[in-house]
Amino acid sequence: MKVIHDMDLNTEHRYIEVWNKVDMIKEEQEEEFNEKVQKAIDEAEYPIVLMSCKTGFNKDLFLDQVGQLAVQELGKTLVKL
Repeated sequence: MKVIHDMDLNTEHRYIEVWNKVDMIKEEQEEEFNEKVQKAIDEAEYPIVLMSCKTGFNKDLFLDQVGQLAVQELGKTLVKL
């Protein structure tokens, strides 16, 4: 958010925070990482999506979040046929 603000971009809209490269988390780091993730999710004002672009982990969740946000921001209704 600091970078967006520093670039003088509009910060009135909602955001999706993406944590990429979760495939690189080592097994011994998982517990500590999960605690940090849960804390961040609990405190966030916007959705946080954990994903791996390399493996495709949570790609569908990310795309769903983008679709929902676009529908909300544009004031439209999403219809799937």
